[in-house]
Amino acid sequence: MNGVPVRAGSPLEVLGSIRTVTLAREGLRRAGRPGLPIMNSIATAVSATAKIAGSQFGLRPSDGWLIGSRAEMKADFERLNEIAYVTSLGGHVVAETAPILGGYCGGPEGVAVANVAYHIQSILVYAGACQNSFPIHSKYSCSTGRDILWAISLSNQAISRNSHFPLLTIPIIAAGPMTEMNFYETATQVITCIVSGGSIEGGSAAKNVLIDHSTPMEPLWASEVAHAVIGMSRVQANEIVNRLLPKYENNLGNPPQGKKYQECYDIKTLEPSREFIELYRRIKKELTAYGLKFKY
Repeated sequence: MNGVPVRAGSPLEVLGSIRTVTLAREGLRRAGRPGLPIMNSIATAVSATAKIAGSQFGLRPSDGWLIGSRAEMKADFERLNEIAYVTSLGGHVVAETAPILGGYCGGPEGVAVANVAYHIQSILVYAGACQNSFPIHSKYSCSTGRDILWAISLSNQAISRNSHFPLLTIPIIAAGPMTEMNFYETATQVITCIVSGGSIEGGSAAKNVLIDHSTPMEPLWASEVAHAVIGMSRVQANEIVNRLLPKYENNLGNPPQGKKYQECYDIKTLEPSREFIELYRRIKKELTAYGLKFKY
């Protein structure tokens, strides 16, 4: 806020949450899409006080009220206060869960079990409209390694076979925008989720931690890959994933940061650079040869 870091529990957190909502609404208005929902409610808000206060400046019941669990399987009063507010408002709780590989869950088997348990918690404790999951690796801070992809696939299959409660998985990608690695990582995780019976929420870049390292290309690419593999068998998908993993997995510990939004998009026309478009088309052509049937 005006150059001052926002501290949780302080007045700046409340003001920052208000600013987040007003800026998001203004952005949607300028884009000519004022009716679109805000999926992530208020990412600035850590406390229930800030989320409730900020919501009064533009959040609607139809928006996505993201409320996360603490690792592992814990729900404190802050989160329960948010749930009490949102459900009374008639809003839709998006129950966020992120079992950590290498943490309390242990290895990939523990992550798979925890993700299914979180699915039940999302219904019974969080009164969610859906589960929004992103199992994540404690060392690499992403969800595209071979071991965690296995856990995501197994838990998605178990959930989709036994539950009608919607499950979304967020791809947490290590590499930054406009890199081959980002395209390969995104495609690998999206294919894994979709053929295992789940759904996805957008795309990401640079582990979601670098400023300005997010572009419209990541969710566009994730959505196109998702539609391209609908109906694909897990056997065929497994063959494709095994071709993609060697292209990036050795670089998960030191992924390329890529370029900032303003370096790979024209900020006046809002169009990607020629270099970015050519990279996108080249990777898309490569995956088409692997068996993906792109619809767009």
